[in-house]
Amino acid sequence: FRPVAFEAAAQGIVSLESDTSSVVLKIHGTLDRVDYRVEPPAVRIVDYKFKQGNEMTAVDRNLALSALRGFRLQPPLYARMTLPSLPAATDVQLLFLAPQWKQPISRSTFDAGLWTGHTGDMIRQTLSTLLQGIGRREFFILPDGYCDYCEFSSACRRHDTMAWWRSYRSPQARVLRKLRKQKVSDE
Repeated sequence: FRPVAFEAAAQGIVSLESDTSSVVLKIHGTLDRVDYRVEPPAVRIVDYKFKQGNEMTAVDRNLALSALRGFRLQPPLYARMTLPSLPAATDVQLLFLAPQWKQPISRSTFDAGLWTGHTGDMIRQTLSTLLQGIGRREFFILPDGYCDYCEFSSACRRHDTMAWWRSYRSPQARVLRKLRKQKVSDE
């Protein structure tokens, strides 16, 4: 692979289908780096991430599962983005710069081909679920490990018993908790 673009503006679409309608999600953003390989032809999108922890987390290690569960959606969305004069991306790679890790430069890859199979359908469903919830203005407290470094933790009511209980009993929050238990099936 050879770098061909840095800080490149890109755009794309993701077709989302629900029980009631078909929606096209338009996406755009700036890609940190785009690599190209001539033989066999391939395009790789690289996104740099700086990490301060001691080791790679499961969310960073398994990007397909993280997307499916709604934790890390950037790699599959980047996989749907295109640049003029280049073919579609074959994979998205997160390049972690992590001075505390055993391997201070680590990589994790999302295969763009996953969009065409069952995993892609499941990611579409996750995106649809999240977007429908946002459209209905449904935001829930779902405490997890990320609460330790969330920039809103001081204002969050996750420690309030009544707020936690309402969130726990809420059927809408249950849908999100169910997303977080999904598994990637082999393709």
